[in-house]
Amino acid sequence: MKVCIIGCGYVGRAAALKWKAEGHEVTVTTRSLEKAYQLRPIADLVYILNDDWRELIKDQDVILLSVAPDNSSDYLQTYLGSAEMLVKALRPCHGQQIIYTGSTSIYGDHQGEWVDEQSKPKPHNSQAEILLATEKTLLKAAKDHKICLFRLGEIYGPGRSIANRVEKMQGKQIPGTGENYTNLVHLEEIMRAIDLAMKNSLQGVYNLCNDIHIKRKALYQSICEQNAWPFVQWNSCNTQTLHGGNKRVTNTKLKSVGWEPLNIQNW
Repeated sequence: MKVCIIGCGYVGRAAALKWKAEGHEVTVTTRSLEKAYQLRPIADLVYILNDDWRELIKDQDVILLSVAPDNSSDYLQTYLGSAEMLVKALRPCHGQQIIYTGSTSIYGDHQGEWVDEQSKPKPHNSQAEILLATEKTLLKAAKDHKICLFRLGEIYGPGRSIANRVEKMQGKQIPGTGENYTNLVHLEEIMRAIDLAMKNSLQGVYNLCNDIHIKRKALYQSICEQNAWPFVQWNSCNTQTLHGGNKRVTNTKLKSVGWEPLNIQNW
């Protein structure tokens, strides 16, 4: 199978390694010639992106759009710009599958209540608004193509541990009460979901979180205790938390099509 990965960061790189090992013909993309040399070992073809993606995607069976900005100011071009470029390049009635990794941040704040794919999005900032607009742009192609949108929770895994983040906060004061629920997803769980989507031609919107919804304060305290670090301190007078919105994101829909969370607690 021919697969194309647009955005070869943490998730995209893992997908490339997995698919190449399975014998698929893997194309990855970058805008940097320097990075192109770094990506050669994990793909059959490294494509330098330009302003016309038709040549890139014309023969691909599956396209994984897994982009991430270098900084917050790049959100518009990285997410919405990429989605617009992709939809523009798709050929009508070609039936390609598009798998997109988005974010549960589009839900915003629901006062700790459960949310599912039918819950009304409440973007709490411009970045979340861009992510929601990106979804809507991709869904415009759903008539002729198999569009699968994953709304990812907070990602952790090898090389991206939550403990490393907490280590930088130990003993320091951060905004919020810490009483907001976490919605987490391990890299291996993401890979399983993407694999399921590809093998079963999944379509539609799916939340991608595991079953662990520990409150952030308790999570950070547990990590500090395990490492004998001073506890993270919370400033309840400052409600501008690092993770906007309090909600618990259900994964029931994704489970119903065969995905199972691993609930890995190796923070």
